[in-house]
Amino acid sequence: MKRLFITTIYMIIPCFLHSELYASENKQLNTSQEITTSSNDMSLYESEKNADMKTDQSKVIAQTERFEKDCNKGIGIACYNLGNLYYSGQGAKQDLEMAADLYKKACDGGNFDGCYNLAYLYYSGQGVKQDLEMAADLYKKACDGGNKDACQNFNYLYGIIHNLNNDHNTSADLYKKACDEGDMDGCYHLGNAYYIGQGVKQDLEMAADLYKKACYGGNFDGCYNLAYLYYSGQGVKQDLEMAADLYKKACYGSNTDGCNGLGNAYYSGQGVKQDLEMAADLYKKACDLGNMISCYNLAYLYYSGQGVKQDLEMATDLYKKACDGGIGEDCNTH
Repeated sequence: MKRLFITTIYMIIPCFLHSELYASENKQLNTSQEITTSSNDMSLYESEKNADMKTDQSKVIAQTERFEKDCNKGIGIACYNLGNLYYSGQGAKQDLEMAADLYKKACDGGNFDGCYNLAYLYYSGQGVKQDLEMAADLYKKACDGGNKDACQNFNYLYGIIHNLNNDHNTSADLYKKACDEGDMDGCYHLGNAYYIGQGVKQDLEMAADLYKKACYGGNFDGCYNLAYLYYSGQGVKQDLEMAADLYKKACYGSNTDGCNGLGNAYYSGQGVKQDLEMAADLYKKACDLGNMISCYNLAYLYYSGQGVKQDLEMATDLYKKACDGGIGEDCNTH
């Protein structure tokens, strides 16, 4: 008997380096979610780049040559800007290893934005072998040089490292410090700590407060987890409409579990008016983005003809996709 995974609504309690730092699949440590390209001492280079590089390719080439010449003279900001060009592929062929080398040169020369970006490359394993401790050390160096975002990332990342080393008390302290400094990933992970009672005394109300802070600060994994608490009535009064709204917010933030949760809500009519076509659309969106539970649920709709025209061949293909992704039982029967 085929069935829908309606009950498969769960908390995201991440395990870093698997798929990981759930805050992590689509999120970078940089609070702007991109390599930083701003600095107080970059006024000349940055203003020229904004004025010229986007409008005239010949000036882009000239600017790149100037950065290279000045970098070779040991001017850190030029190395930093040249690293940005190699990272983004603007003005130079994209080369992440070269970008890493240039950020290192900038960092060694006292440009702390170079340290910050090199830290991100070590965090994400771009152009260098992933090394979380090296990333943390570089964030610390950038932080000591006055980069506030680096301070947040240092606390957050050291929290991750201590968590990996089963030092949960220190991990929770560092998440709190990051959260207090405005790092929404830190708030999200601290919420996880309170939810499961790891490094702190379990407190579901505190978890809900932290997920709320993270969510409205732009962390969509926090929105998803807060939605689950409203759905299940943990730490907050059960409110299915609020849960659906938060699943929607998470989904719009490209959190595929949020799309699946909202699809479940439309399928069952919990918190929203039942709409099987909308459920199918949401399952498809999440499935296309790699959420195997949604692939399974969409397969069920094609199998049963709910919200879509019945299509057993499509159902079989989707069941196989979900099965290959580790979802479903008795895969050979699909």
